[in-house]
Amino acid sequence: MPNHIRRFLVRFALVAVFDIALVFCLIAAGRLWHVRAATADALKFAADERPEQVLRALQLARHWAPAYPAFSNIVDTLYTQAHQQTKPDEMLPSLPERRFTAPIPAVEKALIPADMLVNLIYRKYSERQVEAAGGSDPELRPGPDEEANRPSIALHSTPQTKLSSEATSTAITAKTSPPSAPQPAYDPDAMWGSVRVADAPLYDRNGRKIREIPAGSLVDVKETRNTASGSVLIGSVHSRSGRFADVILKRNDVELYTGYPLTATSREKRQLASRRGEILAAISSRRETLEQAASNRNPHQAEYREILRQYKAIIDKSKTLKADYEKATGNKRMELANELRTLKNEQFSLMPKYQEIKRKKEDWDRANPGSRQDMANDPQIRQLNRQLEQIDQQLQNA
Repeated sequence: MPNHIRRFLVRFALVAVFDIALVFCLIAAGRLWHVRAATADALKFAADERPEQVLRALQLARHWAPAYPAFSNIVDTLYTQAHQQTKPDEMLPSLPERRFTAPIPAVEKALIPADMLVNLIYRKYSERQVEAAGGSDPELRPGPDEEANRPSIALHSTPQTKLSSEATSTAITAKTSPPSAPQPAYDPDAMWGSVRVADAPLYDRNGRKIREIPAGSLVDVKETRNTASGSVLIGSVHSRSGRFADVILKRNDVELYTGYPLTATSREKRQLASRRGEILAAISSRRETLEQAASNRNPHQAEYREILRQYKAIIDKSKTLKADYEKATGNKRMELANELRTLKNEQFSLMPKYQEIKRKKEDWDRANPGSRQDMANDPQIRQLNRQLEQIDQQLQNA
C-alpha cells in the first residue's frame, strides 16, 4: 500500500475517532445540562409541596443522574420522597449500577468515559465558580427567585378566605372584617395553623420526638424549612396538653392560615379552625379504618404488606449507608460500597415478587368489588363532611 494512502487512512481514522468522542462528549454534556435544569425545577416543586410535578420533572433525569455525582444523590432523594408521597403502596424500581459490567445498554456503557470527562470539567468549573463567589456550590445556592422557595415554603395569598372541604395541606388565607381597633397590617409571610391529624408528632430543634399532640391544636408558626424528610414548621403549639415553645411539626400535619399571626386572630376564628382540624382528623381516621377493613379481606394483603416492609427496610438502610459512605475513606468506604451493592441486588431480586403479589392483590380486588365500602356513602363520613361544610361557612363569615 502506498505511503500516501496509508497516511490518509491513519488521518481518517484519527479524525473519525476524534469526531465520535466529541459527539459522545456533547451528548454527555447535554444530559448533564438536562439533569441540572430538572433538579432545579424539582427543588421548586418540592418546596411547593407538589410531588406529582417533582416526579414529572425528574422522569428522565432520574435515569441519567447516576452518571453525574454532583446531582445523583439529590435527584434520588427528591424522586424517592415524591414517589412515597404519591404512591406509598408501590415499590419504586431501582436502577442498575452504572459500570461496564452492569446490565445496561451498550450505548450507556460507551458513554461512561464521556461522562467521566464531562464530570471532571464540570467539577473544575464549579470549583472556580465557588472561588469567584466566595461561597458554596452555585448549584446548591438558591437564586433570587428561589430564595423563598428552597429554605422555606412560599405562601402568598390575598386577604380573601378560600377554604376547601378537602383534607389537604393547602394553605388557607384568613378573611378579616375591617377592624374596629388598630391591628397589625396584612403580612403574607405571617401564618398560623391548626393540627389536622390525630396524635401529630412534636419534635425539638435537634429532631428528637418530644410527644404527640391532639388534632385541633393551634400552631403559631415562626419559620418554615425544607428537610430531607419533607417540609417542617417551627414555632409554638397551644393544645389541651399544654403550651410548647420552639418546637417542630411536619408541614403536612397542619392546615395553615396566612395573612396575620395567631395573636392577631379573633378567638372565634381560632376556635373554628381548631374544630375544623378535629373534623379533618376524624375523617382521615374513619377512612383508614374502612380501608384497613377492606384490605384485610383480601387474602393476598398480608404477603403484600410483608414485601413492602422488606422493600422499605432496604430503602431506609440504603439511606443510612449512603450517608456513612459519603463521609468514609479508605477500606471503610470500600466496605460500605460493597454493602450498598448488596442491598441494590436485594432490591432487584425483590421486585419480581412484589410485582407478582401486587397483580394478585389487584386481581382479587377487581373480582370482589363489594369487599371495599364506598367511603362517600359511609354514614359517619357523610355526617363529618356536613359538619365541615358548616365550619367552612362560619369561617368565611367570621
